[in-house]
Amino acid sequence: MLITDSASNFSTSSQIRFSFNTSKKALFTNQTGGYSIDDIKLYNAGRDIGIEGISYNRFICMAYNYIISLKGKNNDIYSNGNFALKYSINDGPIVSQVFTQTLLPQDTFAFTFSQNADLSLPGIYKIKVWTSNPGDLAAFNDTILYVVNVLNSVSNFPYFENFESNNGNLISDAGGETKWEWGIPNKNKIYLSGQGNKAWVTNLREKYKNNEETTLYLGCYNFSALTQPIVNFNTYQNIETGEIGQGLYDYVVAESSLDGNLGRLGDKRLGIIGTKTFKTVQFGIWIAFLAGGKPKN
Repeated sequence: MLITDSASNFSTSSQIRFSFNTSKKALFTNQTGGYSIDDIKLYNAGRDIGIEGISYNRFICMAYNYIISLKGKNNDIYSNGNFALKYSINDGPIVSQVFTQTLLPQDTFAFTFSQNADLSLPGIYKIKVWTSNPGDLAAFNDTILYVVNVLNSVSNFPYFENFESNNGNLISDAGGETKWEWGIPNKNKIYLSGQGNKAWVTNLREKYKNNEETTLYLGCYNFSALTQPIVNFNTYQNIETGEIGQGLYDYVVAESSLDGNLGRLGDKRLGIIGTKTFKTVQFGIWIAFLAGGKPKN
């Protein structure tokens, strides 16, 4: 934390305090840990140049010229310039560029590296961006780490993937929860694949968790030469769906996007029609039906 962030005027008797309060009555007493303060350090930040943010998309199509841009700030009480900005990808070679402009005290700046990154292969890229300025003593705001997931790009059709030889370059985003897994399913109710032995499953061996929200990203598809593209896939579900009209417990949706705005397959309001194997309910949520007319559960 920089003291200058508080916009205070320093004096010979400047004061710092931590305040803690609770705004509502606790539902349970003696079950929360409160707050702890330890290891306080006060020091001169020196010629501090900090990175304040990076704008990026977590999921992109393959890119040969991926642009890396940042926003930063001169936190020094003096002017600064001619410092280095650097980035590396997956701990690889370091790309370095000098910021030649002069920044006045508390000036903010935007910067784009002239050398773009090569993200032309599908996969997960860990990108590190940092500043390097002699005399900068506040290292905590010098570096930003972020992850970009590059999706597989497909332009040749018909396209078919049975996931037997590899995972098809699909990427699972779990947000810390149980994620989709590729391999041979071995569950009590799900133990077969559509054909062959392997598939993508919400956990190959264990049950999915309560309140789980996981996403499987298939990739980027160039449909420009197609007039009516059709997506076909095999699926089996064993989830707690609830009864029609009584609300849904667990469900799955398939989504697509042409411009970054997602639409659910099967949602007729969006002009995206789902396969007849499924009956569409509210907002493109799919529930599979057995011959008897009741949902699987």
